[in-house]
Amino acid sequence: VLNVSDPLTQFQSDSFGVYQLEWIASNGVCPTSSDTVEIVLNKPATSTFAGPDQNVCGISAILNADSAENGIGIWSKISGPGGAVLYSDPNDPHATVTVPLSSPQPYVFRWTISNSNCPSVSDEVQITFYDSPQAVTAGPDQDVCGLSTALNASIVPIGLGAWSIASSPNGSNPAFTNSADPTTLFLSDSFGTYQLVWTASNGPCPETKDTVEIIFNENPELPNAGIDQGICGLSTVLDANIPSVGSGYWTQISGPGTIVFNDTTNAKASITSNSFGAFTLEWKTS
Repeated sequence: VLNVSDPLTQFQSDSFGVYQLEWIASNGVCPTSSDTVEIVLNKPATSTFAGPDQNVCGISAILNADSAENGIGIWSKISGPGGAVLYSDPNDPHATVTVPLSSPQPYVFRWTISNSNCPSVSDEVQITFYDSPQAVTAGPDQDVCGLSTALNASIVPIGLGAWSIASSPNGSNPAFTNSADPTTLFLSDSFGTYQLVWTASNGPCPETKDTVEIIFNENPELPNAGIDQGICGLSTVLDANIPSVGSGYWTQISGPGTIVFNDTTNAKASITSNSFGAFTLEWKTS
């Protein structure tokens, strides 16, 4: 007490805590009178940290604020999608918070520490809650003539979709016109088999994915069935071109009887007829 005779004196101490002070009035030999007052000296709250920002999958997160050394801490929602949030214990710096819905819009929570009539201190943390992406399909496998095709994956309603190439022929240079488009054009400079993956992702949630196989086939070589033949007898050897790309096969188009091929896929097949006359045979490549 700086001045014990001053009713309005300043009281100070070197320790926080509860003090009982007595004010005594006296006058000569007369009995004294007194009254008591309680003084509580509170330690001001120090600065605090609400924890690092978080991206979580689901609608619950574990908060990670500093503990309140002096006073009491409490969580509050500052901003975010509508609806009340639920804390496992609003005074726990490591409380679990549950929100009514996940959203790309983040929530902001404030951790405030106060101690009686001392100034409070606070800090804020931003948490974004994500939904798990739904299962996706990459579309049906395709067997294509040429070097380009339109893909047909499912739309990604939650999160983002992206195409990637799991495997491709050596030396090829495949590409997507838009890797985020489920129906993008896929093209390459090399024929062969490609394994493509359509992946749905949303923040930290587990990805969902599906694979489609695309086969690019080269146009077959143009067929040449050989020169027309006039033969004596009922059998001969054909002389079509052997395709360097694809394969070929023989069919009978017309004639007075039936032609028997020893091998319909052999460009140099031997044939036998059961009757004389003019026959038309076709050599097709594919």
